[in-house]
Amino acid sequence: MTKQQQRQLIRERVSLLTRSDREAFSHVICQRLLRLPELENAHVVFSYLATDSEVNLDEFNRILTDRGLVVCYPVISDQDMQAYYSPSESYVLNGYGIREPQRHASILIDREAVDLVIVPCVGFDERMNRLGHGKGYYDRYLQGMEAPKVAVAFEAQKLEHVETSVNDVIMNKVVTEADIYRFIELMG
Repeated sequence: MTKQQQRQLIRERVSLLTRSDREAFSHVICQRLLRLPELENAHVVFSYLATDSEVNLDEFNRILTDRGLVVCYPVISDQDMQAYYSPSESYVLNGYGIREPQRHASILIDREAVDLVIVPCVGFDERMNRLGHGKGYYDRYLQGMEAPKVAVAFEAQKLEHVETSVNDVIMNKVVTEADIYRFIELMG
């Protein structure tokens, strides 16, 4: 199955979830994220602002902000993605219809300052492979980054095997409403 076929299969699965399902599952996922040990010493968290079909992290983002953490979000331009913190919480829709911080009212966050990255995905497998939307923004941004990378998804987005390419970045964990999947390095 090609990546495009996998994306289509998952879109069909996610479309079967009701709004109520997505809200309830998103709440459970937010609660699981809040208990991650990677958050204990984190100061800067790179999160995202969800579209309708993605895990909604607004609750998680708000709680982190209330705790005094810097929560930054992706801003896309051309083939590039950067992290911006918006103290005024001024967001606009980008060309993909995704909320992102307004640059002129936000602060650019250096990649090295990020302590934890929460990554949306279209699909995933138990080997921590992530299937994105196909534009490569996250894979380019995450390449060589030392901060833990945690993908979030609904269990309906799980695949037996995600088709990968050399530029795809493996996640450290995937959090769903049903489980927390972890990267386990197999000794050869």
